[in-house]
Amino acid sequence: IVVVRATIDRNGYLVNAVVTKSSGYGALDDDALGLMRRACPLPLTQDLNKPKITVVVPIRYRLNEFDR
Repeated sequence: IVVVRATIDRNGYLVNAVVTKSSGYGALDDDALGLMRRACPLPLTQDLNKPKITVVVPIRYRLNEFDR
């Protein structure tokens, strides 16, 4: 699991994202940050009533073995 703390502005754009709990794999941690960037801008259905919000997002990866 990678835990990302992300700040989103009132228009759904990513302001900042940081890994707060590493998976122990740099590639997965980097991908979690990329996932947040790719997901934004978020389609907000309601006004935030504030300039930005901070959310904590746990992202679970499953690594499967495969034959080469």
